[in-house]
Amino acid sequence: MRKILLPLLYLLCGVGMLVLPRCAMAGWYLDSIKTASVIEIRGESADTTVAKAAGDRYVEDNLDYVLANNEWVAINFCAYWCGDCNNFTPAFQKASTQPEYAKIRWAHADLDGVRGNENLRKRFNLPGTPTVILFHEGQIVRAPDGTPMILDGHEGDKTYDDLVAYLTSYYKPH
Repeated sequence: MRKILLPLLYLLCGVGMLVLPRCAMAGWYLDSIKTASVIEIRGESADTTVAKAAGDRYVEDNLDYVLANNEWVAINFCAYWCGDCNNFTPAFQKASTQPEYAKIRWAHADLDGVRGNENLRKRFNLPGTPTVILFHEGQIVRAPDGTPMILDGHEGDKTYDDLVAYLTSYYKPH
């Protein structure tokens, strides 16, 4: 399936024989990053330049784009097939609508290894899914001793109140 879709995607995005000024998929995705209340960090490209369109199709690249372009980011690392993730998603979405967290960009990053983003598990030392990490200026918020502060919900025990307590402890807007 990938052998068929990838060449078609390259052709549509101007990476194959036909060169277009900008990839429609990349433009759509970049627009969604700018306007969505909760960003879905996906495999489409966040970069609209033709030069980057060929190599910027991975969740990790798009996560880096979101981190580089926002002061505060809360990311729910989850998987579509994960029951605990599906149960926690409404709490995450509810927190994203609260006025006291208006300066945070909220995002879901799918950890389905089939989609080429298993590197995120290793990069952030994720214990499971769902896991929420708060970033400030592209870096994981850490405790005074340097420990990365994460909200680990892979036991299915995290709620909206747990997320609010986590944010109250570590989110310090200027």
